[in-house]
Amino acid sequence: MSAYIPSSVVITGSNGALGIGFISHFIKSPHAKHYKGIYVVRSPERAAELKEVLKKAPKDHSYDILSLDLSTLAHVRVFAASLNAKVSNGEVPPIRALILNAAMQQVSGRSFTSDGFELHFGMNYLANFLLVLLVLQSMDKENGRIINVASSSHDAHHWGTRANYPEEVRDSLYTDTEALAKGHLTNEPKDNYTVGMRRYGTSKLLGVMWIYELQRRLETSSAFSYISCINFDPGALPSCLTRDSPFSVQVVLTLMRFLNPILVWIYPSGYFRTPSQSGSDLLFATFDEGKLGEIPRALYVDGTQIILSSKESRDEEKQKRLWKDTLEYVDIKDGDTVLEP
Repeated sequence: MSAYIPSSVVITGSNGALGIGFISHFIKSPHAKHYKGIYVVRSPERAAELKEVLKKAPKDHSYDILSLDLSTLAHVRVFAASLNAKVSNGEVPPIRALILNAAMQQVSGRSFTSDGFELHFGMNYLANFLLVLLVLQSMDKENGRIINVASSSHDAHHWGTRANYPEEVRDSLYTDTEALAKGHLTNEPKDNYTVGMRRYGTSKLLGVMWIYELQRRLETSSAFSYISCINFDPGALPSCLTRDSPFSVQVVLTLMRFLNPILVWIYPSGYFRTPSQSGSDLLFATFDEGKLGEIPRALYVDGTQIILSSKESRDEEKQKRLWKDTLEYVDIKDGDTVLEP
């Protein structure tokens, strides 16, 4: 008879740098035998690094590798329906943690999803919004955590990213949802790299804002008030996100792969981090009940430190407007979600 596993951990982007870092620590932790891992990738056939890491998993760690294409909302719906069915029939335990880690970054021009949304907006924000609303019914209602992998790039005043934003737009990156959905920026620069970095950062801002609004709505729901929402910032780490960058940027990033471990040793809680360190921090954000509390509502966790996100991200009026507009884009209908939209 197989061991009883009460809950599961779902993480998208499982074959990326942070995903591998997290899973490497997860399978070594005491949690591995108590939680089924649902490791979500775009293409299981190409998830060689993930499969190599999982060879080191203990024999009592149960897991599945599932496919999800965030570039199409139809596939998000198919994935969510399949996952909900697996939870309903007992194949997958209720979801203890839903980690929204998958993301993309494009700095070589503007592209669109199959649904007609600018790629950063559609994949980094919109698809995650829909995914959460659809699978909420499968969450562990007593201990569930929804963890959005954020980025300091959501803050136009952050020293690491402010060069991408002209001073006149730094206080208000989000003014119009439709403009961002189509990839239009205020005072749009001419070079593709800066435009791409701004679109990426703005999509991360939308994610942070949405998580705060989601938490408020969960708190007013009698069935889901114990589910917590966290924005987790992994810091700057080398990853495949930057593969679209110009050659000069690639050279710097290649050097950083070697320098990051040294910088982490000198500045353990600094801006630059390794995938292993950030993976360990993400494990902390997933399970800690001490520093973060048993129900860590609407926190922004940078590594293992609770900090304030940008001033704009905490604007409740903007959060509510974004939520309302987004519902129309994802076309939520009666019966799609258990949360009152």
